[in-house]
Amino acid sequence: MAVEARHLHLFSPQPLLKSPTTTTSSREFVDGQYMYNAPMAAFVDAAPIAAAGYVVPSESGLTVVAGDDLSRKRPRGTTNLENIPPSHVHPQQMAQFDRLVVQHDEKVRAEMMERRRFAKQVMAAVEERVSKRLRAKDEEIEQISKLNWAMEEKIKSLATENQVWRYLAQTNEAAANALRTNLEQLLLAEQLRAKELHHNNSTSADDAESCCGDNFDDHRDDDDGGRDGAKTSVGDWRKLCRNCCADQPSVLLMPCQHLCLCTSCASTTNACPICKCCKTGSVHVNLSQ
Repeated sequence: MAVEARHLHLFSPQPLLKSPTTTTSSREFVDGQYMYNAPMAAFVDAAPIAAAGYVVPSESGLTVVAGDDLSRKRPRGTTNLENIPPSHVHPQQMAQFDRLVVQHDEKVRAEMMERRRFAKQVMAAVEERVSKRLRAKDEEIEQISKLNWAMEEKIKSLATENQVWRYLAQTNEAAANALRTNLEQLLLAEQLRAKELHHNNSTSADDAESCCGDNFDDHRDDDDGGRDGAKTSVGDWRKLCRNCCADQPSVLLMPCQHLCLCTSCASTTNACPICKCCKTGSVHVNLSQ
């Protein structure tokens, strides 16, 4: 029974990658390629055997026919040992590559540190500015709150003062109304009293003129002080100011309530000319109609 050998490994690649520390001096140039030193006696060229039709004996008891079947095999690619990068070929390049990696790492690390430092500075500046603005706003809010508190206190005091003034105004208005009522009553009583006095004086004057009219005229002239030499009746003299006897009385004296002085004499007289009572106050009365 014949068995076709599909893959004939004529050159084993294992000795080629056996040791990474093999130097270039241990390689041999074989068929245009560098080969490591290996025992080559065990390998036999298969081309003459295929041409002669020689059958290669097998240790397994199976015969292998090396003829046309061998020519139909898939051609193997040549082993390119240069494509396998040995670690000992470029030690300087590896060291340089490591240095570049370390330098790039250090550069990236320094750049990251610089960026972090710059970010920290920016954040510190922003925080400081924000804190300053917050402090300014807090101070402004505190000042405004103090001002509002002062304004509220002032409004409360003004409201209290307004109530006091309103109470005083109401009290004064009530007092003024009471005084007006009392004054009207006093004026009415004074008018009645003046009418009674006028009636009594008229009666007594008529009686006096019948007996001693000349003496009364002389006494009246002495009281007038010779003012214009005018001679008036007793009734007209009673209607004049008791101090100057020239103007109509328009001031009511307190507390005797005698209407007996004019405006000019009321400011200079301290006692009532009728009852000689000390004057404590006066009220101006308008009798014009």
